[in-house]
Amino acid sequence: MELNIKGKVLSSTDDVRRYSRDRSPYVIKPSIITVPKNEDDVINIVDYARKNSLPITARGAGSNLSGSALGTGIIIDFSEMNKIISIKSNRVHVQPGVIFEDINKKAGRFFLPYSPSSGSFCTIGGNVSTKAAGLRSVKYGSVDSFVRSVRFVDSRARIIDTSKKLPVDFKTKIVKLRKKILSDRKTMKFLRGREDLKTSSGYNIRAFYKYQKPEDIVTHLLVGSVGTLGLFTEIELELTKIPGKKITCLAYFKSLKDSGHAVMRIKTMKPSAIEIMDSFSLDILRKHKFNIPQKSQAALLIEFDSNLKGVEKKIEKILGKYAEEYDIESNPQKQKKLWSVRSSLLTIVENEKKNVIAFVEDVGVPARHLANFIMDLQNIFTKNRIEAVIFGHAGEGNLHLRPVIDNKDWKNKVKKIANACYSTAFKYGGTVTAEHGTGRNKAPYIRKEWGSAVYSYFKEIKKIFDPEGLLNPGIMFSEDDITKNMKY
Repeated sequence: MELNIKGKVLSSTDDVRRYSRDRSPYVIKPSIITVPKNEDDVINIVDYARKNSLPITARGAGSNLSGSALGTGIIIDFSEMNKIISIKSNRVHVQPGVIFEDINKKAGRFFLPYSPSSGSFCTIGGNVSTKAAGLRSVKYGSVDSFVRSVRFVDSRARIIDTSKKLPVDFKTKIVKLRKKILSDRKTMKFLRGREDLKTSSGYNIRAFYKYQKPEDIVTHLLVGSVGTLGLFTEIELELTKIPGKKITCLAYFKSLKDSGHAVMRIKTMKPSAIEIMDSFSLDILRKHKFNIPQKSQAALLIEFDSNLKGVEKKIEKILGKYAEEYDIESNPQKQKKLWSVRSSLLTIVENEKKNVIAFVEDVGVPARHLANFIMDLQNIFTKNRIEAVIFGHAGEGNLHLRPVIDNKDWKNKVKKIANACYSTAFKYGGTVTAEHGTGRNKAPYIRKEWGSAVYSYFKEIKKIFDPEGLLNPGIMFSEDDITKNMKY
């Protein structure tokens, strides 16, 4: 059977090499690369894959850090399905290949506020697939807060549109599973107990008790499903009004504990961002001529974008107690200068430390445990004589780690560090991934994070959507060594 689509089918050596990598440390060669032009192409690709028993992996910008945009079968690159179908007031209807920032450029007085740091090149399909969040999700939440409906091709090559009625067989199974989960008291207690945790690991199982309509449940189950449940062809999102003035603050602390106390106090003021940088991060920035106090062990970058009356006095009171030095700005140009301290960090690290590997890059704990969690992580790296940059979204306890691993016995070091970091996250009721979605470096830990009961529900969800396991295998469920297919 020949694969006939209006889009492109690629097979050159250069194409195969290019699609064998994303931004993760993994390398996997695909069999076929497709670039569909429209929904009919996607249907034809899925039908071809079914008849030839080929796995399917969806790909947006390839900016994923967990290897979930790589696969051995058919790659579907959605970059040419990139139309903004409509923008009406605070609703936008897009194809999955639309770039995040392009929506904000064209949405007038509205915007998508969750602000991923890769916003200039990441796609909406990728955002929804990974349950992406970002710099301002402490106030606005992840993309899950803004998705209103999805249209997708399922593993049977059917179109399912959650803005309309679901197929009867599909709806019946979703309703049945919802009843089963809601009647499982032990599981419900466990899930409710994790509501203060920002996580994008496993399936978005909270949808079963957050929503009643099967169409809404399915919409939000697709969020964070990393292409394992269906292939987006259209996504509808709700936008938010752009805020007016902002207040930005950069504060330095003599200890992590002091910064942790400040975070919990500041959170009660409903900031739009609270970013943290650890001592190693600050050491690197000092070398690049950033004016940072010599004894600082942590820094917080804080932003408020609403209810600004009295904010400066309140923040001064908190920081006067906990910080050694701080700067509060309401001038937009001076605010950009403060933000440059945080935004420059990762670029400097990746340029300066060539042997940085992103493999435990998105761990998270409830925010109240953040300071202790960072200290535990620093102890792990010190004990193993490994340098590591720790930064992230302090308001949600979400950290991005960049360990520097030398090439001697690197596989064993990666496994040892991953096991230690993830176990430490679990000690605090945390997660292996807060906003980057499940992937090859995380799937082997999902059962341990969620427990056997919830893990079995994840399996049931997968069976409803993709009984043949065609869609992105090895990404949600895997016992593989995380260094398999990882290249140094």
